[in-house]
Amino acid sequence: ESQIAGARSQADGARATADQAASAYKLRANPYTEDDLKTARVAVAQAEAAVRLAQANLAETYIYAPIDGVITARNTSIGSLLNPGQPVVTVISSAIEITIPVEEAKVGSVKEGQSVTMTSPALPGVSLEGKINAVTPSGDTRNRSFTARVRLVKPDTRLRPGMFVNTSIATEERANAIVVNRESIILTNGKSQLFVVGAGNKVESRAVKVGLSTGTLVEVLEGVSAGDKVIVTGVEDLRDGQVVTPVSK
Repeated sequence: ESQIAGARSQADGARATADQAASAYKLRANPYTEDDLKTARVAVAQAEAAVRLAQANLAETYIYAPIDGVITARNTSIGSLLNPGQPVVTVISSAIEITIPVEEAKVGSVKEGQSVTMTSPALPGVSLEGKINAVTPSGDTRNRSFTARVRLVKPDTRLRPGMFVNTSIATEERANAIVVNRESIILTNGKSQLFVVGAGNKVESRAVKVGLSTGTLVEVLEGVSAGDKVIVTGVEDLRDGQVVTPVSK
């Protein structure tokens, strides 16, 4: 900036000299001649070129990151000499992208724009929401899986590159569904069943037809109704007709 100020000062001085020479030449006043006027104008052009060069040099002292993000490391200090290609800082994008593997059998139900719920062992009690940004068109032949890329709905600086997350993708939604805890369902001879508390607090087994599921919940299409008291724990040892004491959970 001081170089620019100096160049501008010289340019202003050259202009003043040129103006003075031009006025004197028009009046044919000595000691200025036509050559003096040309020389003054050349000096103005040179001074203006020096201003432009100083401005260009100043512009090149700023380094602009190609992406929006956060500086995670500074690799040099003020006043250091740099070689071409030498990194000055390390910048990571503020728009963190999460990559998740999708099984071959399920990739058909995973689409761009679907909602994703994420949790991380490093952030206990925190639930993050995201959207699927893209699904790779080709899979990994070694483990027969595809990759889905997820962007957070609201960027959260607590989630950092390198962290692991657990994800749940809403591939389908169903209104007014009856859902039960996954632990309450047992398989008997390949068929799903659960236990409810019936009249007189007696245990009743129900054959059920299940539908959609998440990590902990399972949709029940047939076999129970809204309001039934479903037994969640200890179901392996239950038998029809047992009397139990209901405990809310």
